[in-house]
Amino acid sequence: MANVLGSFSKGADGSVSINFGTSGGSNCSKRCIHHPDSKRANATRKCYAAAVERRADRVQLHEKLKRHERMTAARLCGAALLELQRMERQGKLPPWVRFSTNGSLPMPSSAGNLFLIQLRSLVQWIVDRGIPVHLPVESHDKAEFYREAIGDLVTVRESLQTPGSHTTAQGAVSWVAGADITGKNIRARRIERARQEAKERREATGRKAVVCPAVCNGWKLKTAQSQASGALRKHGESSPEHNETLAQVQNATVAASNAKCGNCIACSLPSVDIVYPLH
Repeated sequence: MANVLGSFSKGADGSVSINFGTSGGSNCSKRCIHHPDSKRANATRKCYAAAVERRADRVQLHEKLKRHERMTAARLCGAALLELQRMERQGKLPPWVRFSTNGSLPMPSSAGNLFLIQLRSLVQWIVDRGIPVHLPVESHDKAEFYREAIGDLVTVRESLQTPGSHTTAQGAVSWVAGADITGKNIRARRIERARQEAKERREATGRKAVVCPAVCNGWKLKTAQSQASGALRKHGESSPEHNETLAQVQNATVAASNAKCGNCIACSLPSVDIVYPLH
């Protein structure tokens, strides 16, 4: 059987993902405002994961996720655990485990007892080895269901669906900020909106709230790379202007690496809430 563990660009080297199916597939709630078939009035239908899966360079990923969706979720948990145990024997334990970089955990209505037993065994094995886990779900009901099943082992993070609910929602949550921001300086403005909403969350609830550093520093790196390309075209390879932008790229590269999931463990912490600038 093909490997079920995956990798993802926001993760530190060696990080792994565990996915149960396609984005917008059978595991994803149509109550999610980002679902391609959402009927909600405030639906955005901008699921970035679904868009990525449709790209020509992601055909293999999409096929893999469809295979996962055809497997029973219990079997997939077992396969993931076997692969992790093999990594341990090789001395290559991951620094970070991310559930659902694509798709989601099974809906409560289809999460049978065998799956929940297997999921709990998988999560228990991971946390027993001190590996931090990011486990998000896309609705309040789903969050409550999985918190009951495994919330004593791991942070089950609810992805908020209602604009403005970040000031009232209970428990570990995350949300996306800046969906309405377009035009010039879009990245900086979305980061600023995310910072403002994190502040609102802290003031309203007393909980710690942070803006995802992997997104922010990833954007800073892209900006630095763009500036370096512009300086190269305008001033030439050996120019002071180009050398200065290359130094900025080097600094941004280090910052982006340090901010990757696994180096940052905020999403695994029950006392911390996360804001993602729309990306």
